[in-house]
Amino acid sequence: MSLFLKQTKTKNRIFLQISETTYDKVSKKSSNKCYKKLGFLDELISEEIKDPIAYYKNEVEKLNENRKKQFEETKKLKIDERREKRVGYFVAKSFFDFLGLKEKFFDFCKTKGLDTYYYEIIENLIFSKIISISSSRNSVKNSLSFLYNEKQYNNEQIYSTLEFLGKYYQEISDILGIQIKNTFKTVYKNTFFDSFKSFYNVNGNEICVTQSILMDEDIIPFGLSIEIENSNKNSLGKILKTFQLKYNPEKIIRVADRGINYGNNLYNAIIHDNGYILPLPLSSLVDDDKEWLLNENDYENIYYSNGNLNYKTKEDTKEYLVKLIKNDGNLALIKAKQKRVAVYSVALNEKKRSGINNLVDQAKVLFYSNAQKSDYSKSLKYITIVKQPGKPDKIEINQEKIDSELKYAGYKMIVTSENNFSKENLFKICDTVWKIENYYQFLKDHSNDDSENTKNENRIKGNLLTGFYVITIYRLIESKIFKNKYAPDEIVNFIKSIKLLEIGDIYINLLTPSPLVNELEKIFDITLSNVYFKKSQIEKLFSLKIKKNIV
Repeated sequence: MSLFLKQTKTKNRIFLQISETTYDKVSKKSSNKCYKKLGFLDELISEEIKDPIAYYKNEVEKLNENRKKQFEETKKLKIDERREKRVGYFVAKSFFDFLGLKEKFFDFCKTKGLDTYYYEIIENLIFSKIISISSSRNSVKNSLSFLYNEKQYNNEQIYSTLEFLGKYYQEISDILGIQIKNTFKTVYKNTFFDSFKSFYNVNGNEICVTQSILMDEDIIPFGLSIEIENSNKNSLGKILKTFQLKYNPEKIIRVADRGINYGNNLYNAIIHDNGYILPLPLSSLVDDDKEWLLNENDYENIYYSNGNLNYKTKEDTKEYLVKLIKNDGNLALIKAKQKRVAVYSVALNEKKRSGINNLVDQAKVLFYSNAQKSDYSKSLKYITIVKQPGKPDKIEINQEKIDSELKYAGYKMIVTSENNFSKENLFKICDTVWKIENYYQFLKDHSNDDSENTKNENRIKGNLLTGFYVITIYRLIESKIFKNKYAPDEIVNFIKSIKLLEIGDIYINLLTPSPLVNELEKIFDITLSNVYFKKSQIEKLFSLKIKKNIV
């Protein structure tokens, strides 16, 4: 790859530009592209430059010489001296700007008499989690180092910012929710609610943290509640009442497994005319549901374009007699009209069977090597412990359990009060909420890696608040930019994969071509597929504005 001075004759004038020659190894052809436009020869003549052609040929020679020196230097670099920059968060930053978060946050700081420098640290903490989901102290520092405009923060700055976020988490989460509502004119008709508990060790004491999220019809989070208790008591009613009074939605639909959709929680949902979407664990199905699930009748087959089966699904709606627990602890039988939806996925079947067979193989190896019960770990469910009087316990392979799990591999089932929801929409809602839960579990696990990160309640809340911003921005990108055409995992992996390798003044693009790359280029009218980037090109990415016609 080399530079040269190109001279183009146009209407008795000569136009000069510096061009670059590149070689395509696939097509085995050379091509030229403009490196820098200089102008018409007659207009370039001046007191300093009397012979523009000779002058710029000399300049090109210097550029090529510098490139050669730089290339020789890069060959001497060790891997750990090269600097990788993950720049995919430019999409998230464009949403921060589009929603006007900076201005609103500055206004909030002023009302509290606080320094607005907090915003820069908060923004970078959130961006660091977008490109590398983690929250332990060292990981935060490592993630911050991957940001394009790297900022150096000491531990005190990071932890004091987390404490600030935790102290004012409600107001700061509201800033995001209100800006989303005002920007997209959101009407809170059907809203979706999820709540999950985590346990943290704070200075030797275990505390229970209940995090609850309220989402709009596009499954975009807008409401956040973090309750910290010293015991695992049920605060669900209080949280729901707060959300109802604060946002006044027409309906709150609970999306979760047995936790918030069980016992008196489900009883309260039905009597208060709120909704529920309940993914059922296959192990808990009654015989009637099992028979219906495995019955091939009424399944609609969905095929790939090559004719192979992708998945099959069916539904029915009828009145059920539901056994519930009232608030006084007594049992109640209530008639409720419910829809049940079943799906069988070929891909899920293959994944489940592979996982089951791997654990069974592990159990058999341990079984034949006379391993102890404690050695079996996850494969423990595939063995049976047989008590023998006067002898050591006998371990047997539980073939009945194995056969049962293989029979149901690939199936899922949901019951819901929302009889007008399509089966496709129900599974999409459950899948998105499940991924949000997984993210928070990941966040919690990594928080516990660092005792300083969970030293007090405000630091815990601060971490969870940044997580709330991350999942909300990701959902905005998925639904508003890509119109839900791609799975959440694809979006996350794509944003994290936009990487550049910084070598001097040159940035080498490490991004792999994909349909997402092509689509983002069209949406923003940008180029992401260049082999090399200049600083000016990167800075242009971070100054992109989202146009209203895009979202």
